Amino acid sequence: MKRIFTFLFFLLNISFLSAQLDRDDIVFWLGDGDQEAYFLVDFRDGSEDASFGWGVRYNLGDGLVMQDVFDKIAQTDSGFISRVTGGFLNDVIYNHHAGIDSEPDWWSTWSGNSVDAMGMQGGISEQLQNGRWYGLSYGFMPVPVAPTFKYAAYNPNWFTLDDVEYWIGNGTKKIAVVIDFVTDDLEEVTFAWGIKYNSTINIKQALELLAAQDDDLEVNFDNNDNLESIQYKNLVGEIDSLNKWKTFAGHTMSDYRPVGWTINLSDYSMIGVSFGDDNVRRPYLPVAVKAPEEPEIDNLDKDDIVFWIGEGSQEAYFLIDFRDGSEDVSFGWGIKFEENETIDMLDALHKIERAEQDFIIRETNGFLNDVIYNHHEGLDGNPDWWSTWSGNSVDAMGSQGGLNEV
Repeated sequence: MKRIFTFLFFLLNISFLSAQLDRDDIVFWLGDGDQEAYFLVDFRDGSEDASFGWGVRYNLGDGLVMQDVFDKIAQTDSGFISRVTGGFLNDVIYNHHAGIDSEPDWWSTWSGNSVDAMGMQGGISEQLQNGRWYGLSYGFMPVPVAPTFKYAAYNPNWFTLDDVEYWIGNGTKKIAVVIDFVTDDLEEVTFAWGIKYNSTINIKQALELLAAQDDDLEVNFDNNDNLESIQYKNLVGEIDSLNKWKTFAGHTMSDYRPVGWTINLSDYSMIGVSFGDDNVRRPYLPVAVKAPEEPEIDNLDKDDIVFWIGEGSQEAYFLIDFRDGSEDVSFGWGIKFEENETIDMLDALHKIERAEQDFIIRETNGFLNDVIYNHHEGLDGNPDWWSTWSGNSVDAMGSQGGLNEV
């Protein structure tokens, strides 16, 4: 059936007559050379992000055909998968989109001199020409429709959670948060932070947590929990009749897709917000925000500890820092124990709790949730979380594995 349709509609030139992106919007380029061609894939699945565009560069004698282009994409982006049999394109899967052979339709192939003037052609073996557009469109029924260009494809390796430098919170789960002001006035308009957490978090909570920790960031929601404005340093995005903040989520820059504010985020995901009209780009390549430098503080030492808990020949020193901006923000205790006695950090906390009437902790499944000490409170996710540290001196402590460290 697919071959019959290709023959019947080969001469049709059905263009999608609406505002589309163009060559200047392509940012993900494959290959090198002095020739350029442009490649579209449109899943036509009713989703907001159904179509994407790539660019390919090559040299005049390379003899590239359409199939070479989506093979190149697959080599760079593991989220892109295609299946070809007998020279015919069967399936294309791209992140959360899938166009499967006869379920319920088939792929058509297109080419033309511009994104708005593409006609059906002979198939995936058509050779590339400089400056020409090529595309795949999922659908013959009821008639073939040319591919559209809604979003520029991104390389998933451009920015990952490993590139985040400023981490806020503590926990076993983590996400990257990207804010894109989408303006041509400055070179750097997209920024990324990281959040570590244990339970659940949505986009609104993530943005509010960032704003509570980063003095350069301000986030404002209205009474209906709609995002009204974001300001980061000298950049401001405030909603009006044309522009708003649009939200995206995925696990890489490649699979960002539009989502709602209240969606709970999954571990190791990337979320982002972009400011603009309904066709605003997905959050683009960000600058990793630098973590603020910790002020130099003259710490006390073990000789300054006066409250010792327990007995024995072994000594360890336990510090708690609420980092709440108060003058009396951190405290130290000494723990004594016998040489053959095994004590982990959680045991030390419980020893302090038994010795200090106004000291209260709450932990679940080996994770520290809350610490209350006199007029200080550090509560789980409100607005931050506890981290655990150890080292050979008060000035040489590093983040470690948790409360079970002996």
